[in-house]
Amino acid sequence: WDVHLTGRIFFCCTVTVVTSDWLNSLFRDSSFHWDRPFDLHPTAMVYFKELVPVPSSILALFPALLMGLIGGLTGTVFTWCSLKVARFHAQRIRPSTRRMLLEPCVLVLIFCSLQFWVPFLWPCLPVPDFAELDKYAEQEKKRLVEWTCPAGQYSPMATLFYGTPEEVVVTLFSHKTPHLFPYSCLGVYLATYSAFACYSAGAC
Repeated sequence: WDVHLTGRIFFCCTVTVVTSDWLNSLFRDSSFHWDRPFDLHPTAMVYFKELVPVPSSILALFPALLMGLIGGLTGTVFTWCSLKVARFHAQRIRPSTRRMLLEPCVLVLIFCSLQFWVPFLWPCLPVPDFAELDKYAEQEKKRLVEWTCPAGQYSPMATLFYGTPEEVVVTLFSHKTPHLFPYSCLGVYLATYSAFACYSAGAC
């Protein structure tokens, strides 16, 4: 097994699946469908735990490639920063037993302080009715954290900070739930989470 072939195999599999789905969408039901040639029909695709079907298009491949490029660059920066943290940790923290004991205490204190005070920087928002989600509306509402808000409202930052990782991911990627989180809220959460994750990865 050649490790260098892994990326090529993954790329070939991706191209094969996308091409197969596209052709199945064009030539389904024993007829040609040229009215919307770039749409992917739901019957030609594989859905994993899909609650609300979303129309798909072959043109979505281009923003997906852009997101992949951004994700790759972000991962590179994350790895570079983690290596810097690892070097700093080996030179300044690990030689001292006192610093080794104080380090996790300081990190926990800083993170818990941010987790408590930062949600107050954003006002409470009314809980949407999620009418388009039908029977899944209640599930979506349960993932919103009320925090110190009045009844019927939620705190966007507290929802991110106090939800489990699975709940946060599901909420961020759920369909037909736009504008749940202000962009500034997402930016601060991303910076905070990335900074602590990067330091933790480098310090381990």
